[in-house]
Amino acid sequence: MSEVFICKHCGKSFTQSVKFCAECGGQVGAFKEEDIKFICEKCGKEFPEKWNFCHDCAGRIVTMVPYSYPCSKCGREFDENTKFCPECGGQVERCGGIIGEAAESVDEKKSASAAAEFCPGCGNNTLVNGFCTNCGYSVK
Repeated sequence: MSEVFICKHCGKSFTQSVKFCAECGGQVGAFKEEDIKFICEKCGKEFPEKWNFCHDCAGRIVTMVPYSYPCSKCGREFDENTKFCPECGGQVERCGGIIGEAAESVDEKKSASAAAEFCPGCGNNTLVNGFCTNCGYSVK
C-alpha cells in the first residue's frame, strides 16, 4: 500500500510527503492509493487512472478521496463529530470527496440546481427567487 499526496485545493499530486502545495499553497493530504477514485462527473463511470475526459460520454473526470476532518490551525485529524480542536482551538473542517478545481464547479452546480424551483409559466425547474430564468415568468 503506497501513499499518494494530493493538494486538497487544486488536486495536484506529489510523490513525496509535503504539507503545502507548491502550485497553489493549499494543504496537501496523504491518501492510500486504493482509496483514490477517478470518476466521470457526468455518467459516474470509474477509471483506473486520472484522465481528462470520459471515453463514453465526454464528461470531465474528477478525483475523489475519502473524507477527513483536520483542524484548520494545526492539521490534527478528528472524527466527523468534532467541531473544534481540543489542542489549539482551531475549527475542524470537512475535507475530501471531489477535490481540486472540479470540486468548486460541482459545488456551484449543486447550489444553482438546489436554488431553482418549478416554474408554472414554462414547466421547467428554472424559477429562482420568484423569477424564471427560462421564460421570464415572475411570481410578483
